[in-house]
Amino acid sequence: MKYSQNSGKGEVRFFSQSFWKTVFVLVFMTLIIGTPLAWDFVVNWLEDSSWGKLQVIEITGLERFPETDVLEVARLELGSNLMSLPIDSIAQRVMAMPAVKYARVLRSLPGRLKIQVQERNPIAVLGNGEIRLVDSDGITFPIVGAGEVIDLPVISFSSLKENRLLRSTLFKEAIRLADKITREFPVVHSHLSELVVGEDDVKMKLRNRGAGIRTKREITETNLRTLETFLKQQVCDLPEDLNYIDLSFDDMVVMGAG
Repeated sequence: MKYSQNSGKGEVRFFSQSFWKTVFVLVFMTLIIGTPLAWDFVVNWLEDSSWGKLQVIEITGLERFPETDVLEVARLELGSNLMSLPIDSIAQRVMAMPAVKYARVLRSLPGRLKIQVQERNPIAVLGNGEIRLVDSDGITFPIVGAGEVIDLPVISFSSLKENRLLRSTLFKEAIRLADKITREFPVVHSHLSELVVGEDDVKMKLRNRGAGIRTKREITETNLRTLETFLKQQVCDLPEDLNYIDLSFDDMVVMGAG
């Protein structure tokens, strides 16, 4: 999205003859008097030129939340001096937004400021009181608003309080599992309802009436691969009263219903 003082009409800009004259002068000055003095000349020239005034704000990389949220924290004013804008501070303010993982701010002549944003990618929902999303780094952040559609597995906890959960090794294991399932096991992901963090382990529940996944010990990649293959074969044949799927055996998968 681009914000400019010339809103409402498309605009095509070509480098004018004066621009190329300026480039020639800058190159000449750099060769003759050195880079520092040439840079001072550039800054002084831009301060008195429309090229040095902020005319367009270009924001890229947003998918989940609107550009207006970025503009609000960036605190920019069209017509201000482009060269004196504290671009590092602007980037830090944008990165302080909970749902932003990385931000970069660049000046671009004439009169353009580019804000490049990388959003945090949610992989699960924390299911305790207020709904919060969590990414693969274990960073939590709020949903954008009531209109955002959330179709992600829930990470819940049976007895741990949230402040203990976020510091626990098992929470990190739940994040690792959610990320791995999201990236590598699409069928399991489509059936996954919940990852329950307990005092000693992490349990999986499916969307079919909360059916649990049983394993010998912790959930392994072999377990996930077996479950992926099994669910592909049983996609239309899972019983409505499914109670559990047992992956504890080496050579079979057992379903329990009722």
